[in-house]
Amino acid sequence: MSNETKTRRKFNFPHTFVLIFLIAALTAVMANIVPAGQYDRILNEATGRTVVEPSSFHYVEKIGCSITDFFRAFPQAFQESAQIMFFIAFAYFFVRMLLKNGTFDGTDVSSFKVKEDRGSVVAPTIIDHLTYIYVPTTIPLTQQERHDTLVYAMDKWIKGMMNACGGKVKAWDLVNEAISGGGNDGQGNYTLQHSEGYNPNGTWDVGGDAFYWQDFMGDLEYVRQACRLARQYGPDDVVLFINDYNLESDWDQNKKLKSLINWIKKWESDGVTHIDGIGTQMHISYYENSGTQNSKKDAITNMFRLMAATGKYVRVSEMDMGYVNASGNDVPTGSMTETQHKNMANFYEWIIKEYFRLVPPAQQWGICQWCTNDSPANSGWRANTPVGIWDLNYYRKHVYAGFVRGLGGVVNAIEDVETDTATPDCSKGIYNINGVRLQATSVDELPSGLYIVNGKKVVK
Repeated sequence: MSNETKTRRKFNFPHTFVLIFLIAALTAVMANIVPAGQYDRILNEATGRTVVEPSSFHYVEKIGCSITDFFRAFPQAFQESAQIMFFIAFAYFFVRMLLKNGTFDGTDVSSFKVKEDRGSVVAPTIIDHLTYIYVPTTIPLTQQERHDTLVYAMDKWIKGMMNACGGKVKAWDLVNEAISGGGNDGQGNYTLQHSEGYNPNGTWDVGGDAFYWQDFMGDLEYVRQACRLARQYGPDDVVLFINDYNLESDWDQNKKLKSLINWIKKWESDGVTHIDGIGTQMHISYYENSGTQNSKKDAITNMFRLMAATGKYVRVSEMDMGYVNASGNDVPTGSMTETQHKNMANFYEWIIKEYFRLVPPAQQWGICQWCTNDSPANSGWRANTPVGIWDLNYYRKHVYAGFVRGLGGVVNAIEDVETDTATPDCSKGIYNINGVRLQATSVDELPSGLYIVNGKKVVK
């Protein structure tokens, strides 16, 4: 008996038109086989209707159906039923047009009860095989419908991301750039970002080009729902950060960071939501004006202190640096001097050492350099600015050495070249850059190049 696996062909049900044609053909064939007969009809005087006389059945002459009659029957039927067929086709295509151009929008409504900006998070009933309910956009959705639809969308997004990563990505920015940098939340802190025309009572079209979850779900609820879903679908050891920029702001004494810390306390006040860490986006500059530079450094020190005091993980999620001269103007990459490059390197070193000094080791999550190399002139991000630790040709810059020194490493590349007119002592031999000893006893005997003499690089 063969060991090969036999594949059973799957039965495909015939198309509707095929079935109709086969039934019509069978009927035509039977018309030539089955004897013809009929009942007499009489008038019922009581009702005025024509009815069948049950005992009047009798056989009649068989007419039959030829092949020609069979095929002529189709256009004749279309002609006799033209009006009703047109009506059905018109109704079908009209509804399909509305569905395709978005006049009817799909929205799912589950059993979720809308929560106000207080209390704990309640999980809505969300399943993968929900049937959509089509609601015309001309009828405004209720607050419950808007809220529940967005929770459903958030669930699918977060679940999809977590499933795609398979538990290999442990740390996530749960919420990014939530703080507006202005306004008053009633406690002296900045408000969250909202769209133009935002109405706290809730409207569907809030205006503007940006979408904010909090416009529809509330300032507290949207973060709590995102946190709940991330922990539901993410790995057991998932780490969730709140990330924002200008946390090192010296113009408002780090008020944006203080506001963020206060908002985290609000989000966590339900006793369920927990944020693991805070990420700071440090898109900064070195200032030649000493007063400005010292103010920037004080704000950075205060930022690390405030973040460490939360007991949460502290991460520099983005860091790059430009350069501002004494006149207050940004210095383009091509105009940077050697001294200015060294100033930036020293600033990098100071920032990294300050991070290690102020943040306890158990809370240190890491530092991410935002730009690997300098920004080209046509870039959409800090164009023509020396923001990288490599230049545009990927050669190391002085800031690379500053970064390494900040991390506690030892720089092993050439930093400075010293001019020495004295003849070097070649008694221990002369080596090329590959470590091969040469026959020459004096550098003067060699062509121009780079050599190793007494453990030092010598350029002739």
